[in-house]
This record gives sequence, C-alpha cells and structure tokens, in this order.
Amino acid sequence: WLFGYEQTVGYKAISAGRIIGGIVIWIFETRQNILGTIFVDPDLQNQGVGKRIWDFVESQFSDTSWELETPGFATKNHHFYEKCGFTRVAVKPNNGNMPGESWIFRKRANAEQ
Repeated sequence: WLFGYEQTVGYKAISAGRIIGGIVIWIFETRQNILGTIFVDPDLQNQGVGKRIWDFVESQFSDTSWELETPGFATKNHHFYEKCGFTRVAVKPNNGNMPGESWIFRKRANAEQ
C-alpha cells in the first residue's frame, strides 16, 4: 500500500540486543502523517513498550498530525491509541479483506491542541 514510498520510515525497538517491537510511519510535507503499524513482542505487551515507542516517534516528529486505521474488533488497539492521545473520528465498512469495520483515529499536532 504505502511501502516503498520515500516517506516511509521504520524504527525497531531493541532491548538486550534483541528486537522487541517496531513501528512503520509515513511522513509527509503537509505534516499530516500516517501511523501504519506499531507492534510489540507478545511477551512484553502491557508493559509500556508500545507507549515508549510512540513517545519516541512523537519526539522525532513534533508539530505534526497523525491518522491511523485499525479493525473495529481490535479493542486493545483502540485503548492503546486513546491512551496515546488519539481520538476516533470515523467508522467505515471494510472492503472484504477483513470482516466488520475499520475505525479511523486521529491525533492533532501539538500546536493545534
């Protein structure tokens, strides 16, 4: 979908020499960016790793807005994104690749809040 674009940026989280998580984002000149995916080793979930990854990204790309899409059934994702300051702005039906619906979340730039 957006892989291969020059705007694609990825980071990996490393602890004790092993990858424990990562994130893929798209950064645009408009400063309206996309959070593509964030992931954490299942053994380390619910320990603040994902929040630390997100805090790092925000420190690197301040004064930008963010958008993401996540499945409606992924309630743990919803809670995580809300904890990171995102707000659900829309719900749309999926195109057939996944059952149910997708939830769209946005987070405004720090200067806009």
